[in-house]
Amino acid sequence: MKTSHLAPLLGALLLVAVFDVAGPRGAAQAQEDRPSLTSEITVDLSDVSPSNTVLQNVQAIPELSSLASAIERTGLAGALSGPGPITLFAPVNEAFDLADKEPDELGVDDTERLTHVLQYHVAEGEMGSGDFASGMTLVMLNGEQAELNTSSSDPLQISIDDADIIHTDIESSNGVIHLINLVLNPTEGGHLDTD
Repeated sequence: MKTSHLAPLLGALLLVAVFDVAGPRGAAQAQEDRPSLTSEITVDLSDVSPSNTVLQNVQAIPELSSLASAIERTGLAGALSGPGPITLFAPVNEAFDLADKEPDELGVDDTERLTHVLQYHVAEGEMGSGDFASGMTLVMLNGEQAELNTSSSDPLQISIDDADIIHTDIESSNGVIHLINLVLNPTEGGHLDTD
């Protein structure tokens, strides 16, 4: 039985299912529906502090409540509150909401897969937006590489894989947070075995 507290878990799993099952068409639809501009999302940073850890700042931002819930469930809280430094690409609630709108292809609670997905949002080392360059690859916590790109028409428009970075440089005591508008899809891991 699905309950509302499983929404972030299922959201991340569903987005993976959409990419795995629907292929490029599913990805294109997700790109059309996603929030694309910072102005479309109001982010409350009033409780954020550079003396907080990355985890504490995630928990302090209402637009990251789905991510905070998923982090607690997967046991990644330690990695985000440790000494660091780390860079977190944090999907906003709308990214999880978009995944929840997709048909349920899985019907399972797979914490291991969710952990793999969330680890793909964390890079070792502190990377501010001023450190980004088009074509740069980052090694993520799960060992895979994500690619950063900038728009040729607007160098301030930065993306990581298929997600746009919609708010940058939330400084924390052990790293930095950048907000993104999609849940990133790891390139490895294949289809989830539901048997």
